Amino acid sequence: MRDAQTWSDVYGHCWMMVDKPQSNVATRAEELDQEIRPYLTLITPENVLDWTYERSASGRFILTYFKVREMQTKDLTIIREWTPETIATYKTDGDTVTLLEEMPNNLGSIPAVALYGQRSPVKGIGISSIGDVANMQKAIYNELSEIEQIIRISNHPSLVKSAATDASAGAGSVITVEDDESFKPFLLQPSAASLNSIMESIKEKTQSINRMSHMGAVRGSEALTMSGVALQSEFQLLNAKLSEKADLLELAEEQIWDLFCKWQQVTNDVEVDYPDSFDLRDYATELTFLQQARASGVASKTFVQGVDKAICELVLADEDLVMATKEIESNSKQLGQFVTDAAVV
Repeated sequence: MRDAQTWSDVYGHCWMMVDKPQSNVATRAEELDQEIRPYLTLITPENVLDWTYERSASGRFILTYFKVREMQTKDLTIIREWTPETIATYKTDGDTVTLLEEMPNNLGSIPAVALYGQRSPVKGIGISSIGDVANMQKAIYNELSEIEQIIRISNHPSLVKSAATDASAGAGSVITVEDDESFKPFLLQPSAASLNSIMESIKEKTQSINRMSHMGAVRGSEALTMSGVALQSEFQLLNAKLSEKADLLELAEEQIWDLFCKWQQVTNDVEVDYPDSFDLRDYATELTFLQQARASGVASKTFVQGVDKAICELVLADEDLVMATKEIESNSKQLGQFVTDAAVV
């Protein structure tokens, strides 16, 4: 699933197919002995040649046709064609197409699942999550090449001289002009003034990448000038993007296990659960803030108790957090009773 997520971000979507070899075994033990089991195959979009979705009577879109290229060499291509009724395998050799085998589809449906990087209005086609970032990265690469050329040319000036002049240019090139008694050799060195502008352009493109991917608060290598609200908003946008990807992965894996159970002819009781939140917390900053609040001297038992619970939530695991919370509440009651008794005395 991690590989599928990576390639779906690159292409916009990828396909996963749950297939099972044909066999004549009679028992499950014979299947295990022959290692016959459903297997999962990751298919990238350039190998999917055609597909068709049709709306069923219930309104749900169902995959009714799927053509995939399984193997390709210099002279030979193997193509498999799926329908809910049949599975056909073809061999193409140049312009010649030969049917190798055709078998019934015992599953009754096409066992292919599409995992999207981002959904699009077209069924079976997704939107790449890094397409815009890749274009920016390509522009940065080209500008780095420009910087290298500027440095090479400016650091190695060219020598302009006549053919009769005996001189060498070192690491630079030599430009020969017509002989003239009044001509004096000189060094021709281009200006490197455009170097700073290209460097600034690269910085701007890097910031654009951070904004497009909502990674500015995470990838910041220098002191950020963003306010706390801006940082929190950036984290929330990143959290929303990751949560959306987790939902798409969860849906795809549920469909995969459903196909697996259909092949095995068992009831699907698999529950797939991905995290719903990927919120990032700065624990050190929060702990410092809570310690300062604890030492502020607020004369409120409820305030102190709430700060202590918040500190425990940052530091302790779930099982220890319950015990610590009970101890804080117990100590708070004892402290309150002690203050009450002292006031009576």
